[in-house]
Amino acid sequence: MRTIRDARASMPTRHIVGLACIAAASMAVGACGSDDVIGGSGGEGAEGGTAEESGSGSADASGESGSASADAGDSDTTGDDGPISCGLGPGDLPYQEGAYVPQGESRTATREFCTGGFHAVAGAADSVLGVTLVDWPADSVARVRVEDLLGAPLVEWTTMNAGDSVSVSPPLSGEVLVRIEPEDPEAATHDYTLSVACEEGCDFEYTRYPVLLMHGMAGTETYINVLDYWFQLEEVVLPPGFNVQIRVVDAFQSTETRGQQWLVHLEELVTAGIGRKFNLIGHSQGGLDARLVTASPEAAGRVESVVTVAAPHQGTPAADVLDGTFDAFPIGAEIADAVAGVFGGLLGLTGNDLVAQISDFTPEAMVAFNAAYPDVDGVYYASYAGLSCGALDFPCQLGNNGEVVDPLFSIVHGFLLLASGDNDGLVPVESAKWGDYQGTISADHMDEVGQIADVFNPAFDHKAFFLGEIRRLAALGH
Repeated sequence: MRTIRDARASMPTRHIVGLACIAAASMAVGACGSDDVIGGSGGEGAEGGTAEESGSGSADASGESGSASADAGDSDTTGDDGPISCGLGPGDLPYQEGAYVPQGESRTATREFCTGGFHAVAGAADSVLGVTLVDWPADSVARVRVEDLLGAPLVEWTTMNAGDSVSVSPPLSGEVLVRIEPEDPEAATHDYTLSVACEEGCDFEYTRYPVLLMHGMAGTETYINVLDYWFQLEEVVLPPGFNVQIRVVDAFQSTETRGQQWLVHLEELVTAGIGRKFNLIGHSQGGLDARLVTASPEAAGRVESVVTVAAPHQGTPAADVLDGTFDAFPIGAEIADAVAGVFGGLLGLTGNDLVAQISDFTPEAMVAFNAAYPDVDGVYYASYAGLSCGALDFPCQLGNNGEVVDPLFSIVHGFLLLASGDNDGLVPVESAKWGDYQGTISADHMDEVGQIADVFNPAFDHKAFFLGEIRRLAALGH
């Protein structure tokens, strides 16, 4: 597999605005591109991840090309001293990212003098998309090329007039990039319109950006080295067509340490051409990992959405019990020992190792975490909380599909009911709320991901839940 160091390295030099503008400047060209995302949709273009390299990257490369390129749109092909020549050949023009073109829709963009444009389109692997040049000046011919995220051609340069189409099959579910430029690089500034429609394999499903599942504490590929952490989930989410990635980090580490490991995975996925941005879905500590990754400078522009399931955003009083700081009401040694026994049994840790692992999740520790890793503008955040019921709490069971907390969690569940209200046996409902809160799911903390080996759980179908959540993200355009 071809690999690159970052998204900028995936494009040939001719595709990078800054370098092309420098080349143009060396030929005494007055201007060569625009720093603005074409199509009047800067927000959509910028979120794709490569607009930065294609647009603002020009300013980084030359220091002056930003203002020079702005002059290009004003002066077009005529300057104070007469006609301005582009001086670049076909395929050598710099590019600006325009608006994403969803299936069944069209987008109009403005191609500035001496530039080309590119647009992301998306579809499912094994489907066929038709990309149509709806509008283009009658006195000009367009050149169109479709690429994967590493810049490899899926459709080589093709000449097109208004009304012409090309067909492409995405190698992976998600984005491919459509590049467009005039056959004559000297062509003046003009508008154009692209549309995308599914032609074959239209029943397959996809999200624009891949999904990365982020496991919680005690999990890697497996839960406590026995069962798949995301129990039987792949067999449900992959056949419809979704691009879902599962990676692993240390089962027992601080959120900061795990976050750095997730950042490595994210960069590897970008380098492999799996995606430019990602939808992160995290369970338990994995949800906190997702927030840390998203707020890290290394992941700037790489995260589209964060969905957390039963993540302790405000901490859990059970962690206070373990480190001896719980003081909301008196608790006996039996409760403290029981809480320690539950966590120790779940995690396989005892004594100081157990306290150190859980200390990240005290309410006090989470106040500091939330201050250190705030939400990032432009990223969609959503959350779910787990809600389980005591064995004799029949009203709760009636309202939650008959859900009853696993006996393993019963003591902690009862303690948390007194300390903070409804919970899933480990995390209070109120603590799990973050961003666009979607409500509760009828499950305890292990049932939420199908543990332990929940082949049939009448109260909660974890496979249907996660498939439904991915479909919800798809419907939102993520």
